[in-house]
Amino acid sequence: PGILPGQRFSMPLRREIYQDHHDGICASRLARRMEIGHATVGRIYSQFTYLKAQERKYQSCPQVLGIDEHTLHKGRKFVTTFCNIKKHKVFEVLQGKSSTDLASFLSSLKGRHKVKVICIDLSSSYRHLLKKWFHNAQIVADCE
Repeated sequence: PGILPGQRFSMPLRREIYQDHHDGICASRLARRMEIGHATVGRIYSQFTYLKAQERKYQSCPQVLGIDEHTLHKGRKFVTTFCNIKKHKVFEVLQGKSSTDLASFLSSLKGRHKVKVICIDLSSSYRHLLKKWFHNAQIVADCE
Protein backbone atom coordinates (compact mmCIF):
# COMPACT_ATOMS: atom_id res chain seq x y z
CA PRO A 1 0.00 0.00 0.00
CA GLY A 2 1.15 3.53 -0.74
CA ILE A 3 3.40 2.59 -3.68
CA LEU A 4 2.26 3.95 -7.02
CA PRO A 5 2.29 1.74 -10.15
CA GLY A 6 5.76 1.61 -11.70
CA GLN A 7 7.39 2.84 -8.47
CA ARG A 8 9.52 0.92 -5.97
CA PHE A 9 9.16 3.32 -3.04
CA SER A 10 6.26 4.96 -1.24
CA MET A 11 5.84 8.71 -1.56
CA PRO A 12 6.87 9.35 2.07
CA LEU A 13 10.14 7.45 1.51
CA ARG A 14 10.75 9.31 -1.76
CA ARG A 15 10.12 12.62 0.04
CA GLU A 16 12.60 11.59 2.77
CA ILE A 17 15.27 10.74 0.16
CA TYR A 18 14.68 14.09 -1.55
CA GLN A 19 14.88 16.02 1.74
CA ASP A 20 18.03 14.23 2.92
CA HIS A 21 19.78 14.92 -0.38
CA HIS A 22 18.52 18.51 -0.37
CA ASP A 23 19.88 18.94 3.16
CA GLY A 24 23.35 18.03 1.94
CA ILE A 25 23.79 14.28 2.19
CA CYS A 26 25.66 13.24 -0.95
CA ALA A 27 23.90 10.86 -3.36
CA SER A 28 26.42 8.01 -2.96
CA ARG A 29 26.21 8.06 0.86
CA LEU A 30 22.43 8.25 0.76
CA ALA A 31 22.30 5.43 -1.79
CA ARG A 32 24.45 3.19 0.44
CA ARG A 33 22.29 3.97 3.47
CA MET A 34 19.02 3.25 1.61
CA GLU A 35 20.55 0.34 -0.37
CA ILE A 36 19.60 1.84 -3.72
CA GLY A 37 21.60 3.15 -6.68
CA HIS A 38 22.93 6.72 -6.62
CA ALA A 39 21.23 7.32 -9.99
CA THR A 40 17.91 6.54 -8.28
CA VAL A 41 18.65 9.22 -5.69
CA GLY A 42 19.34 11.64 -8.53
CA ARG A 43 16.09 10.71 -10.30
CA ILE A 44 14.03 11.14 -7.14
CA TYR A 45 15.70 14.48 -6.43
CA SER A 46 15.09 15.63 -9.99
CA GLN A 47 11.42 14.64 -9.85
CA PHE A 48 10.81 16.51 -6.59
CA THR A 49 12.74 19.54 -7.82
CA TYR A 50 10.49 19.63 -10.88
CA LEU A 51 7.37 19.36 -8.68
CA LYS A 52 8.62 22.19 -6.45
CA ALA A 53 9.24 24.34 -9.54
CA GLN A 54 5.69 23.66 -10.75
CA GLU A 55 4.33 24.75 -7.35
CA ARG A 56 6.31 28.00 -7.56
CA LYS A 57 4.76 28.79 -10.94
CA TYR A 58 1.44 29.42 -9.25
CA GLN A 59 2.77 31.22 -6.18
CA SER A 60 1.90 34.84 -5.77
CA CYS A 61 4.73 37.34 -5.59
CA PRO A 62 5.69 38.36 -2.02
CA GLN A 63 4.81 41.87 -0.79
CA VAL A 64 8.37 42.63 0.26
CA LEU A 65 10.80 41.54 -2.44
CA GLY A 66 14.60 41.55 -2.54
CA ILE A 67 16.38 41.39 -5.90
CA ASP A 68 20.10 40.94 -6.53
CA GLU A 69 22.36 39.67 -9.28
CA HIS A 70 25.40 37.44 -8.82
CA THR A 71 27.36 34.68 -10.49
CA LEU A 72 27.12 31.10 -9.33
CA HIS A 73 30.67 30.35 -10.45
CA LYS A 74 33.58 32.66 -11.10
CA GLY A 75 33.65 33.88 -14.68
CA ARG A 76 30.18 32.50 -15.50
CA LYS A 77 27.01 34.26 -16.55
CA PHE A 78 24.93 36.25 -14.10
CA VAL A 79 21.77 35.05 -12.39
CA THR A 80 19.11 37.15 -10.70
CA THR A 81 17.73 36.07 -7.34
CA PHE A 82 14.31 37.16 -6.10
CA CYS A 83 13.84 36.77 -2.34
CA ASN A 84 10.85 36.94 -0.03
CA ILE A 85 12.31 39.31 2.57
CA LYS A 86 9.61 38.67 5.19
CA LYS A 87 10.12 34.90 5.14
CA HIS A 88 13.89 35.01 4.50
CA LYS A 89 13.47 32.60 1.57
CA VAL A 90 14.49 32.55 -2.06
CA PHE A 91 11.43 33.07 -4.25
CA GLU A 92 13.02 32.47 -7.68
CA VAL A 93 16.42 32.33 -9.40
CA LEU A 94 16.64 33.22 -13.11
CA GLN A 95 19.49 33.20 -15.59
CA GLY A 96 20.63 36.63 -16.72
CA LYS A 97 20.17 40.12 -15.38
CA SER A 98 19.12 42.20 -18.38
CA SER A 99 15.58 43.38 -19.03
CA THR A 100 15.29 40.97 -21.97
CA ASP A 101 16.37 38.05 -19.75
CA LEU A 102 13.77 38.87 -17.09
CA ALA A 103 10.87 40.27 -19.14
CA SER A 104 8.98 37.01 -19.74
CA PHE A 105 9.19 36.04 -16.06
CA LEU A 106 8.12 39.47 -14.83
CA SER A 107 5.24 39.70 -17.29
CA SER A 108 3.80 36.37 -16.08
CA LEU A 109 4.47 36.99 -12.37
CA LYS A 110 1.24 36.72 -10.43
CA GLY A 111 0.53 39.32 -7.75
CA ARG A 112 3.21 41.82 -8.80
CA HIS A 113 0.66 44.63 -8.36
CA LYS A 114 0.55 43.72 -4.62
CA VAL A 115 4.30 44.22 -4.08
CA LYS A 116 4.81 47.10 -1.65
CA VAL A 117 8.59 47.26 -1.22
CA ILE A 118 11.50 46.12 -3.38
CA CYS A 119 15.00 46.11 -1.92
CA ILE A 120 17.90 46.32 -4.40
CA ASP A 121 21.58 47.20 -4.16
CA LEU A 122 22.90 50.59 -5.24
CA SER A 123 23.37 49.38 -8.81
CA SER A 124 20.92 51.18 -11.07
CA SER A 125 20.61 48.29 -13.53
CA TYR A 126 17.27 47.12 -12.11
CA ARG A 127 15.73 50.50 -11.28
CA HIS A 128 14.18 51.14 -14.72
CA LEU A 129 13.00 47.54 -15.04
CA LEU A 130 11.32 47.57 -11.62
CA LYS A 131 9.52 50.84 -12.27
CA LYS A 132 8.07 49.31 -15.42
CA TRP A 133 6.78 46.07 -13.86
CA PHE A 134 6.05 47.02 -10.23
CA HIS A 135 4.01 50.23 -10.42
CA ASN A 136 2.84 50.21 -6.78
CA ALA A 137 6.15 49.28 -5.14
CA GLN A 138 8.53 51.55 -3.32
CA ILE A 139 12.15 50.88 -4.33
CA VAL A 140 14.61 50.86 -1.45
CA ALA A 141 18.37 50.84 -2.04
CA ASP A 142 20.41 48.58 0.23
CA CYS A 143 23.81 50.18 0.76
CA GLU A 144 25.56 46.97 1.94
